[in-house]
Amino acid sequence: MSRLKELDAYLAGELDDAAADALEEAMFDAPDDDIAFVDLLATNGTKLVRDYAFDMAITRAQIDLLIAQGRRVTISEAGPPGKYTFFTRRDAELVVTRLPINRPDLDYVDVEVYVVAHDVTKVMRDVAVNKTDGSLMGICERPLFELAMMAGPTITKVRQKDAARTVIGEWHLDGKFADAPA
Repeated sequence: MSRLKELDAYLAGELDDAAADALEEAMFDAPDDDIAFVDLLATNGTKLVRDYAFDMAITRAQIDLLIAQGRRVTISEAGPPGKYTFFTRRDAELVVTRLPINRPDLDYVDVEVYVVAHDVTKVMRDVAVNKTDGSLMGICERPLFELAMMAGPTITKVRQKDAARTVIGEWHLDGKFADAPA
């Protein structure tokens, strides 16, 4: 049985001292899986928000702020639609991918990432377009980027949010590690 309701009452200060003490003892004696999950979700969610990785886009100003904070950020510039290999530093904490779609007139686009070796497509909806230069910039933690690289090359299509879902650009992307420091 989950202790989430009891924990909520505990955090709200609704339990008397005896009930609060009993809950604390019970949680240390037999940790609750639901509470552990919520704690992990909150901890990781806080990190995602801190690193601007919770939203479907990041701005250059946010990237500059992370760098000014001493974070090790690698920026992978794809260039115009085509085939690219990204070289990401092994000591990077965060990896930014930039796709220049040259469409500052659009607010949002959808991004389809097709993993060739596994015949799987992931669609990221409502990715914000950078209004200053019409590019897309996304950020993730380096371990997530590393997992994505292990899956192999991808075909990434950026689609306009119109009825036809018009393809704005298509990139064939692969990733490798470089040993240079971030």
